[in-house]
Amino acid sequence: MQQLSDQLPNSRQSQERFELWWQTNYSTWAEQLKTTVINYRNINHQWDFSIEQQQVLQHYYDANQLLLDCLHSNCEVTPAIRQEIEATLLLPQKELEDREWE
Repeated sequence: MQQLSDQLPNSRQSQERFELWWQTNYSTWAEQLKTTVINYRNINHQWDFSIEQQQVLQHYYDANQLLLDCLHSNCEVTPAIRQEIEATLLLPQKELEDREWE
């Protein structure tokens, strides 16, 4: 990431020099950034989820959204429960199941 950052034009350069850099380098730079993010951050993959998998993900999202909505409402939740909910939001199912035994 630092190498890519170093390739960016200096912010103190003129607008004209920046536009020249943009026209000649941006496409290659953006592709390198995308590749770096995919390789080192494990994101931006093309997932081919089945309809059933998409529905499971949607239910997971909806459940987490409901919890967040409740936490941001005027509901009465003890600080300990609030902390536990916040600590476990968005955890994978396996990790949630493992926590049940703790």
